Amino acid sequence: MTTPALGDRLYRHVESYASLGDHRSGSIVERATTSWLADECTSRGLKVRVTKVPFEQCRIESSLVSNGEALDHLAVPYEFQGSIAASAGPVLLDVGFGGHPETLDKAIAKHRLSSPDPLVFATAHSDGSLVAVNRRIRPGSGVPTFLIAQRDHAATAAHGVSITANATYAAGETTTVVASNTVAGPKIVLTTPLNGWFRCAGERATGIAVLLHLIERFSHLPLLVVATGGHELGAFGADHFLAGGFAENGPIAAIVHLGASIAADERSPEGRRLAQTRLAMTSITAAQAESARDALVAASYNLVTESSRWVGEATTWAKTGLPLLSFSGAGADFHTPEDTPERATSPSSLRLATDAVAATIDAFVEVANGLSTAPPDL
Repeated sequence: MTTPALGDRLYRHVESYASLGDHRSGSIVERATTSWLADECTSRGLKVRVTKVPFEQCRIESSLVSNGEALDHLAVPYEFQGSIAASAGPVLLDVGFGGHPETLDKAIAKHRLSSPDPLVFATAHSDGSLVAVNRRIRPGSGVPTFLIAQRDHAATAAHGVSITANATYAAGETTTVVASNTVAGPKIVLTTPLNGWFRCAGERATGIAVLLHLIERFSHLPLLVVATGGHELGAFGADHFLAGGFAENGPIAAIVHLGASIAADERSPEGRRLAQTRLAMTSITAAQAESARDALVAASYNLVTESSRWVGEATTWAKTGLPLLSFSGAGADFHTPEDTPERATSPSSLRLATDAVAATIDAFVEVANGLSTAPPDL
């Protein structure tokens, strides 16, 4: 039997992850995702443990209807509690590429000054999509808030939106998957978030696919794999891990963070290509990262060296003070329901991104920690 090419194998991981459903923290889908990833790590020879992370979960059952048609929507969690039956006219809001929490917060706060009535925001997007916005677990505004797609704005503005919703708070739990090999020495942490709002094929699955390959590629190094829950809710899973169990894993040499959109594509007049809105950030110098530059250019990564500012969950990992390498960014369908495998990436994009990440890890680990990532002679 012919072994599938690397890009094809990586793409199958993306399909497997996305097929599980919407990857929200504390959901049934998260539990299935945790089991899937734990099995993948175990099959690669790692010892796995799963930690449950409790949190106050906001659960919302909601229906939005306009002109007799049900609307695809996202109820914004932690903004209200209890039952409502109301109507509203939609407001077009540009929440920024991928959704900026502060933009949504300001819009809610402005509305609250004049009215406690529910809000329906149609999120501006180049393809008219619904754009989810990351939230933090905190006391809300009291204003029931809902997001719909920009493509539904005109029709809903003409007919209005009828809303029924019930928001409750209950004990929930997300998970952190921790896995390690048996190679002795200070460990290289490979970390990625587990969750997001929708299928997250480009946003999450490409990073997880690359992670699974890196476990194999760098199996000769002491590895600690950490996949954290709670990403879309303020990344509280990563905070919990660092506060509670990081020291129990022994000496750590360096951290590699695989953030959003590792191999996400964008659409251009020339066709599909790896998104230009992606970053490779590292604490080593430009000269020290030179050996990885060609691979990073081929994979459309913007390289930031000697970084002191980070993106996404890298900001949490940076608090350790350890050498840090982070990959992050956004694709065309970032934080939208359209972030599906066929739209998000391809085998060739995954292969290019994986080669770039591995080449940068080679340079980073050798310089930052005095280790060589070359496999030992057999």
